Amino acid sequence: MKLLTFVMQPLGRLIPPDIRITYPPDPPESLRRSIREAGILSPLLCFEDGEAFRILDGNRRYLIARDLKMDSVPVAVLTEASPREKALAWLQAQRAVRSLNVFEIAALLGNSESWLGLPAHDMRRIIASDPPFPVSPDMLEDFPHLLTLPEQLKRVAVRRAYSPPFLLRIVRLYPRELIETIGRVLEFFEFSENQLDSLVEWMDDVSKRDGISSSDLLKKDSVAFVLSHPKMPVPKKRDAFLKAVWRLRFPYRSQLEETIQGIQRKVASVGDARLVVPRDLMGDRYELRIGFRESEELQTLLERVSRLMATLGKEIERL
Repeated sequence: MKLLTFVMQPLGRLIPPDIRITYPPDPPESLRRSIREAGILSPLLCFEDGEAFRILDGNRRYLIARDLKMDSVPVAVLTEASPREKALAWLQAQRAVRSLNVFEIAALLGNSESWLGLPAHDMRRIIASDPPFPVSPDMLEDFPHLLTLPEQLKRVAVRRAYSPPFLLRIVRLYPRELIETIGRVLEFFEFSENQLDSLVEWMDDVSKRDGISSSDLLKKDSVAFVLSHPKMPVPKKRDAFLKAVWRLRFPYRSQLEETIQGIQRKVASVGDARLVVPRDLMGDRYELRIGFRESEELQTLLERVSRLMATLGKEIERL
């Protein structure tokens, strides 16, 4: 392989790649601003394609240069490069400035043969020899399936740095319709990986239990109200949405929690008294804690609590 560096080439001689590996493909505003102010400082990596040069790395810089109507750009040209050398050159160019994300690896593994002429199994060996994140080699074979995820889910996954095993599990375990629905939900607000993991599981369980689609689940009154609320702040709306889906998934526990909270408020209303329940409701031991300064105050509190408990008989029985 030979490399000719910093050759200025007119934009008309450059050919964009047939397949875009970089994700997201749109140039970030920070790159656009940098090129507008200082020009292209790092040359595009290309290889010879007839009389022209096909871009291997730098397509986003090329798009910005075209938008800015630049006449020419600096180019480093690979000559006499094998498919494996092209792949290694692309990886080296990326890793010199940033870390690859999971969807770029997926696109690289899924399109290496049509993009570079390198068989997928050879590309997997290259990636496995220096993996960009901790994954087992057998996982790499399934990576191209991640490209089927909805666009909004992919963008949130990159911003939130969802782990490859988590994303692969979503693709493997859950129906396409549910994954598409999750993509629509992410247009309203984002979730951490743990939150999304729970949400997908809850929605799948409710759909199977009630025999409804995940799209219909979003039409349930409690869920639809949250999604359509015009003034609720986004963080509060996200938490309310999770709570609404949780209540659909665990209706009995939800009712039990509401009962306990009601009893706790009523107990607290009689004075310095507090009902303490088992953590996560796992257990059958409930404690009544009373604070007092003298025996007369204790006697008064006990009488008030006793009268209250008598009126709350049915609710206490549910505990």
